[in-house]
Amino acid sequence: MLRDLNALPWKTWTADWPQPFETVSAETCLKWLTLAACSGKANAAALLGDDVCRDLFGIPRVLPVADVARWLRAVGEEQTQIFSASAAADGLTRREMRWLGFPRNTGISRKWCTALSSVAWLVYRGFTRRLPGFANSSADYLWRNFLDIDAVVECEQNRVVVRCGRAPLHLVLSLTGMTRGLVASTDHRGRPIQVFSQA
Repeated sequence: MLRDLNALPWKTWTADWPQPFETVSAETCLKWLTLAACSGKANAAALLGDDVCRDLFGIPRVLPVADVARWLRAVGEEQTQIFSASAAADGLTRREMRWLGFPRNTGISRKWCTALSSVAWLVYRGFTRRLPGFANSSADYLWRNFLDIDAVVECEQNRVVVRCGRAPLHLVLSLTGMTRGLVASTDHRGRPIQVFSQA
């Protein structure tokens, strides 16, 4: 999903936004939050606290999610409305909204939860374009059958290697080439992130 996450117009969306933390750009912070929203409301808090995920995005381990929620509020009403309108996703149903997003204990407001869930839905739509026959699948179904898998992350000097376990629909992923050394993205240091199957 990282390719689909990176394909969105983050620089345009976050132009002139305040920086959330000394070493973290608004663009990077929103990508990290969106990836957490993609994991579903039940899993989002765990992903936001995951050290490996934070390291890949360059999010300091000492940065509390509450501070990120405060930064979102500081972005301002006008910028928030522009972002929400720009990121609006067709086909986002109430059912999807209930599954995507963040639990209340993260402190992320309902308005931002809605906006980031909409962006997460755009990421899922990009992901399904490479999965023949799954264009109308729900985010929950896609998560359970393709994405909710164990993985081992190895940070080498010149690349990051991710070895994924077998998803229930692993064969479909294999047919698309997503498990054979796919360069999914780069980490915050510019190292390519390559995805392989543990099998």
